[in-house]
Amino acid sequence: MSRADRRSMLPGPTALLAVLIIALFTERYAGATAQQRIVYALAVAFTALALTATVAPAAIQQVWSRDHPRRGNSVDWRRATVAVLTFRSLAVSGALFLAGDVLFGVPVAAVASGTAMALIT
Repeated sequence: MSRADRRSMLPGPTALLAVLIIALFTERYAGATAQQRIVYALAVAFTALALTATVAPAAIQQVWSRDHPRRGNSVDWRRATVAVLTFRSLAVSGALFLAGDVLFGVPVAAVASGTAMALIT
């Protein structure tokens, strides 16, 4: 995977985290149910994990290659990519479930987030 491909994965989780944080400060969040708050917290956690899994391998490789130049590439980019896509799909499906639950109710939210999860993975 090229550097450009890895860099293109960064804006998605960043924007999703920004939207989720903004949602926290709206008036509607105050009326959220316990289930919606749990889904929200999970969506934020998975988004943060997606961001971490996106940035960490590049940082590790920079430090490792500087300290151990003869050992070669220490980061398995395939595993890092799978981790990013897994956390990103969980975060997106959680955000879709939350939006669907607020707008249409739990059954529609479950179908929407399940469909998104199936399409993403």
